[in-house]
Parts: sequence; C-alpha cells; structure tokens
Amino acid sequence: MKKLVILILVTLAPMLALAASGGGGEHDAHHIPWGALGPQFLNFGAVLILILVFGRKPIMAHFQQRHQQYSDLVTRAEKAKDEAETQKRKIFERLTKLEKTSNESIEKARAEAADLKNHIIKDAEKLSQKLETEAGRSALFELERAKNELRSEMIQIAISAAKEALVDEVDDGKQQKLQTEFVEKIQVVR
Repeated sequence: MKKLVILILVTLAPMLALAASGGGGEHDAHHIPWGALGPQFLNFGAVLILILVFGRKPIMAHFQQRHQQYSDLVTRAEKAKDEAETQKRKIFERLTKLEKTSNESIEKARAEAADLKNHIIKDAEKLSQKLETEAGRSALFELERAKNELRSEMIQIAISAAKEALVDEVDDGKQQKLQTEFVEKIQVVR
C-alpha cells in the first residue's frame, strides 16, 4: 500500500507544479524561461529524492543481484574454459602418444601375426604327421583283419571240403568201424 501511495505522489507531483505556473501563457522565443523551468527542476529533484529514499534498497539489491549473476556466469565460464582446455590437452597428449606408438603397434602386430602363422603351420604339420601315422596303423590293422578273415574262410572251406571228401570216401561200413574204435578208445581212457 505504501508503494502505491508513493507511486501516485511521484506521478502527480509534476502536475501540481504545472498547475501553479500559470499554464505557460507567455511565448518569448529569445530568452530562457527560468520561471517555467524552476518548478520542473524542483519536481525532477523531488522525484529523484523520492526514488533515492524509497528505491535505494531495492535498486541496490537489484544491482547486487545482477552483479552476483554476472560473477557466477563468469566463474562458470572460466571453469568450463579450464575443463575444455584440460580435455583438449588430454586429447592432444593421446593423439601424440598414438602417433608415436602407431608404428610400434603395427610392427608388434606384424610380429605377432608372423608368430601365429608359424605356430599354426607347426600345428598343421604335427597334425598331418599324426594323421599319416594313424592312417598307416589303420591300414595295417585292416590288412591283418582281412588276412585273418581270409584264413578263417580258407579254413572253413578246407573243413567243408574235407567233410565232403570224407563223407564221399567213407561208406557206412567204414563209418561203423570208426565209431566203434572211437568208443573203445574212450572207454580205455576212463
């Protein structure tokens, strides 16, 4: 409420001064109208004094706040600048280090690739020798198995042929005689 009253007084005070001066009845172009300017200076001074008396604290607070905001912004900008410079320096150092070590890294990678190639070749040679040895063993095993099968077949064929030959050569009389001899030999052994 106080501020509203002060605002009204400040706004209406110049009107009072104009009303008291006579409304500007004389118009002489060659001299300065000090009589008309005096009340205006008085009104301006009164408004200035009122502003200083009643508005000094808010105006000071406003400018202090603005000063603080600008100070904060400057501080943040300086921090951001320092961080950016630090990041730039780190990136530059990394790039320099990468450029220095790039040739070394390439040579190291080539050496590792050559070692890996030699290792793979040696492993492949060992594996091929092992496979060759296993193939030889398998072939020998299969050969022996085939020989054994042939022997078994030959024995079976020989036995079959011998049975047929015996059956053809031995008649019933001879067979009866052989069986009797066999039984006698068995009884003797008991």
